[in-house]
Amino acid sequence: MADERDDDLIAVLHRVAPERVNEILALLGSAGIEAAYRASDEAILVAAAAQAEARELLSDFDPTQPEAPVAPERPTVFWSRRGSSALAAVTLWCLVLFWSVHLSTIPASRQRLLDHGAISWSLVESGEVWRWFAAIFLHFDGAHLLSNLLTLALVGPPLAHHLGAGRFLLVFILTGVAGNLFSHVLVPSVGLKAGASGAIAGVLGALAGQTLRPEFRGRFRRWQILGALGAIYALLVGIGPGRDNAAHAGGLLAGVLLGRLLLPIAEEGGRGHPAADTEVGPDDR
Repeated sequence: MADERDDDLIAVLHRVAPERVNEILALLGSAGIEAAYRASDEAILVAAAAQAEARELLSDFDPTQPEAPVAPERPTVFWSRRGSSALAAVTLWCLVLFWSVHLSTIPASRQRLLDHGAISWSLVESGEVWRWFAAIFLHFDGAHLLSNLLTLALVGPPLAHHLGAGRFLLVFILTGVAGNLFSHVLVPSVGLKAGASGAIAGVLGALAGQTLRPEFRGRFRRWQILGALGAIYALLVGIGPGRDNAAHAGGLLAGVLLGRLLLPIAEEGGRGHPAADTEVGPDDR
């Protein structure tokens, strides 16, 4: 294409869409190149000495296309209506069981806890493996219930948003069962076991597992993500004496695996710890 001269200016770009003129002039101006627009042939003009630099700067520019709208950056998901029904269902069932165990019969007895699904090593060994599921939603006291539900309200919404209600419930239940299975095998006890902490650790692990999927693109490396997972786990779920650490670890590992396997619905560009799933011995209840 032959250059067109107009008072020592050279056309470096033709057929420029009118709505893009100011954008192009601003781009050239930011590089120190004085430019003008000639409406007769919709051309961008620059001085002869600057034509090479201008052509290079505009080499990938399609002047015939209007400027594409820039999509606003999506904020980090904390709460979303998508999947919130699963969180509501888990919360409601925990509250119903708590009322049935603790408020309808005060004080709650060991037998009352067993009737509602608390884990007893001997009963599970005799075949009552359903307790691994039932105990997820059962809590020993108000502090135990409240701290677990508050922690679920923090870590649950992002996962529910990405996976939807059905798969969120799948993760919550499977990781809770996995945690109770780990605890039963690795830490046999004569005390009772119950609580949602293993499932909550599983939700946290699944969030990390989502970031380990092949299509995930982020500025953090995998070892950094896993390191952050360990720190958040210690902060929210906690480790130490009196806590069912085996259930927490089992739920966390199962969550990472499930989070890595499950495809999201849509790719979107000390105090305050949950109460431990404590063991209650015969002398405690």
